[in-house]
Formats: sequence, structure tokens, C-alpha cells
Amino acid sequence: MRWIVLLLACWFCLVTCGCEDPSYFIAPLVSETETDEITDPPGVLYCPGDCVKTPPATYTGPSLFWWGLPELVPACPVETPYQGLQGYLEDPKLPLFARECRITEIDLCEDQGQTCVPSPRPDYHVCIHHDDEEGGCPSNDEYIDQRTMFDVQVNKTVTLCCRDLGTP
Repeated sequence: MRWIVLLLACWFCLVTCGCEDPSYFIAPLVSETETDEITDPPGVLYCPGDCVKTPPATYTGPSLFWWGLPELVPACPVETPYQGLQGYLEDPKLPLFARECRITEIDLCEDQGQTCVPSPRPDYHVCIHHDDEEGGCPSNDEYIDQRTMFDVQVNKTVTLCCRDLGTP
């Protein structure tokens, strides 16, 4: 402990006595070239995709979902590289496999209560989801197409609520 005190005392003496300009050892707080004036305003931020309603608190998403034949499952797009749920949709006609690609939500929409999502390719759908025992889709006009999916990763049934899809 004495050595630390001695070293600090020596450093202080060196800074104040050993040099005519002690600012040589101390970095300036403000650059000499800085000004308080902003010359170029920052660019306007906007949503590069679609603005969709933020889901209610008990729902997860929005996310991009792909579904189709199990042997044709693509990797998630570059804009949404993180995989989430995957499993089979309950469909009596075909065994459709579904994969979630998670969206990193960004708040660039002009209206409050909306979230920016990348514009999905034609084979992807914007959906929100929740555990099946919680009921159906929210009562709004955004996520109107309800699907049931069995998540193979956690062995659980999940309700998907998607934007207007038509038929798969």
C-alpha cells in the first residue's frame, strides 16, 4: 500500500513540477476542432419493410414463417437469420412443415403501436404466435388467418396468427 501512495506522489510531482506544461499529460476534454453547431442534420429514419401492429403482450412476434413440404425447407433469409419454432402445421391434406425466422424488432414506424418488419418474400408470411392453451388470435384486422402448429423442438402445440394469407 505504501508503494502505491509513493508512486502516486511521484507522478503528481512529475506532472506539476517536472514539466512547464502539465496539459501535456492530460487529454483535453473538448477537441480544438469541435463546434457546437450541427452542420448536417442526421438522415430521416424510415421503415425499409412493412409496418405491422405490435402484438398483444401474451403473443410472440411478429416473425416470418415459411411453410411447405418438409424436403424443401429453406434457410432463414439474411434479414431474419435467427431460427425460432419449427414443426408441422395441422393440415388434413398435406404434411406441411413450418419454420419461424425471428425478426429483430425496430421502432421506425410513424404510428405508435406498430413495428417494422422486413418485406417478406412471397413464400414467407408475417405471423405472431402463442401457446395453444391461451386461445385464438387477437380480435383485430391485422392477424386474421389462424393456423395450428406442433413445435417439434418443445413438443407443444402453438397457435399461429398470420396476416391475410389465402391458401398455402
